[in-house]
Amino acid sequence: MVGSELRAELVADGQVPVFAVRDGRVQEANASARAVFAMLRVGADVSELFDERSWEKLAEALRKSTFATSPELQVRRSSGPPVAVRFLILSCADEQLFIAQHVTGYSEGMVEKLMQANSTLANTTRELSRQARDLDVAKRRLQQQAELREMFIAALAHDLKAPLNSILLTEASLRHKASTARPVEPERHAERVERHARRMVALIDSLLLAARLDAVDGALPAGSVEPVRVDELARRVVDGLSALAADAHVTLAVNAPDAVRAPGNADWLEQVFANLLTNAIRHSPPGRGVDVTVALEGEEAVCRVADEGPGVSREDSERIFERFVQGGERRGSVGLGLYICRRIVSLHGGRIWVEANPGGGARFGFTLPQASLGE
Repeated sequence: MVGSELRAELVADGQVPVFAVRDGRVQEANASARAVFAMLRVGADVSELFDERSWEKLAEALRKSTFATSPELQVRRSSGPPVAVRFLILSCADEQLFIAQHVTGYSEGMVEKLMQANSTLANTTRELSRQARDLDVAKRRLQQQAELREMFIAALAHDLKAPLNSILLTEASLRHKASTARPVEPERHAERVERHARRMVALIDSLLLAARLDAVDGALPAGSVEPVRVDELARRVVDGLSALAADAHVTLAVNAPDAVRAPGNADWLEQVFANLLTNAIRHSPPGRGVDVTVALEGEEAVCRVADEGPGVSREDSERIFERFVQGGERRGSVGLGLYICRRIVSLHGGRIWVEANPGGGARFGFTLPQASLGE
């Protein structure tokens, strides 16, 4: 589209016949155009300038939404047959500029200038379009971040409020019993306070770990990778969570017959096992079991944690790994555990998924590349 300054320059040019058309009528014409085209007058229907044979071309040229078109039109004369004239028709705001291209005295330099302006304006249009798309993407990201922030605040408030209320109730109970000379059971109350305090600490640790993982760009930090015995790591995490499983009346079993090694960060991989196992224990009915398997498949260590809980719906199978998402009936804490698992596995170059457990429930799996057998 021609800018206002260039339009003014074209109309004012003494050598170039130029006239402007808006809504099919001539709005303005410079002296050169009036001298060349005897039928030209301001306010006239533009079709009056051209022979009937050119009306279809003219209508098509006026309909075009492109920046420029260059039809050859039959121009009427006051006497004699029409003469063929090629026009450069440029869009300018809500009007079109008709520029006669081959009239005697037409400036070749102006033609070059017009084509350069056309190229510059086309590039500017493309750049503005790209910037508009980028702004739209940025706007959507900001909206998503605002939604995530609201979800996070709501989930965090809920998860911190419950243990804090329990601690406050315990403190009030101790105070009441002390004031009424009733027997106080300090160990039981202390265990309750400790359990809820540890829950809050674990939640804060998850927040810090998620922030640390988000700060890692694309790969594991240098110096943090070492050969990891994945099978031993799985057994160690199972041993560490045996008390939690016993309290939930859930049995844990490990099936890892081979010594499987894979390069990785042992602490972070231990967190993956811990999150998946804790999640499985939390959602397993009493009297059921959680099975952990580690095996070498090709050049990948494949680890699976299967439970007999409510399972995961197909709709939740992807979004359950997103930040602050709690899927279906498998609702737990703030919704960072599986997000942390996916981020850690991704940094190791692996993949993570959830599928239906053949025995009922859910089975989470993840892979670690470049694995091998060995002591």
